[in-house]
Amino acid sequence: MDNLVLKNKQLWLIFGITAIAVMGIASFMSAYPKIAAHFNVSPDRVALISTIFTLPGLLLTPLFGILADKIGRKKIIVPALLLFGISGSSIIFVADFNIFLALIFIQGIGAAPLGALNITLISDKFSGTERIAALGYNGTILNLSTTIYPFVGGLLAGLGWYYPFFLPLLAIMIMLPVWFFLKDEHSNKVNFSDYFSAFSSTIKNLKVLSILSLAVITFLILFGTLISFLPFLITDMGETNPVFIGLQIATMSIMAAVSSSQLKRINKYLNQKQLLIIAFLLYGISSLLVIFLNQPSLLFISSSIYGIGHGVNIPTLVSLLSQSVPKQQLAGFMSLQRASSLLGQTSAPVVFSIFYRSFGIESTFILGSILAAIAVAIIIFFIHSNPKI
Repeated sequence: MDNLVLKNKQLWLIFGITAIAVMGIASFMSAYPKIAAHFNVSPDRVALISTIFTLPGLLLTPLFGILADKIGRKKIIVPALLLFGISGSSIIFVADFNIFLALIFIQGIGAAPLGALNITLISDKFSGTERIAALGYNGTILNLSTTIYPFVGGLLAGLGWYYPFFLPLLAIMIMLPVWFFLKDEHSNKVNFSDYFSAFSSTIKNLKVLSILSLAVITFLILFGTLISFLPFLITDMGETNPVFIGLQIATMSIMAAVSSSQLKRINKYLNQKQLLIIAFLLYGISSLLVIFLNQPSLLFISSSIYGIGHGVNIPTLVSLLSQSVPKQQLAGFMSLQRASSLLGQTSAPVVFSIFYRSFGIESTFILGSILAAIAVAIIIFFIHSNPKI
């Protein structure tokens, strides 16, 4: 069965979209110091890049999802890839930092629909055990990409600040086979009035709301603990090498890639509700474990545990949502799930910083474990037990 899934050429086109969807900041974050030096701007202005890139996704992703339900997935994805590639690579020729930020914003618009519509396509084209296998493999591509891009971007940044911005040209290379060979099987003849009426009815479903809340919590924990404050904790332990910090993130991504690739096999023994409970328990254990590990090298244990949970959580959450909403509203809700993830990502530094300032750095990891426990409670009480699929 797995071989049949991987032999599907349509899935490999979707893998290409996924690889572009997660390129963004990861591909040029290593160039931040050189960008600051080249444009003669302060680090806090360079820090705006992440917010400006993410903001269009937070605002526009649900709209793109609704449009994809109305006019088709491909008619949104192809222009998005083209916009991502042209705006991102155009930065090579920029001499003014404000224009740089404007192009980053436009690139963020191009990136906005990709992270939701790739998994929508999988849900369109696969069902049952094939879907969970395809989502697992897609999760592997996603996590491998987030591991590779910072290293490739770092190597390119070593040649000059603008070299990482050649990478968005890959989006145009992906766009061409997607344009010619991707089959868009979706067709929705319902008018907008009927669509929004049905959409508003579905969104009131407690199970759907619970799934969306789990997406917010997932990225609150990830960006509040591992991304925002683990680097500072490592520095407090006396390890100041940025490569060591990068390896912690890479370890999480690699373990997530491994666990997501095995998701179909795991699903033979555990249903989706059980998988989600285990994933958030692993988040909580990882967050608490950080507090008790007093050697930087031991933190790889925590990052590995977190990665295993993350590789299980994301594809399972997506699969569960795809089963819980009508087919005609699939792209809209997948995009809403993506927006929920971005909400968690955007608000995490603010929320966790409050605890950091009030109670110290260890409190941020305690908060992470508390949020994981809340997620487990939501799953137990509001997510119906799904059969193995």
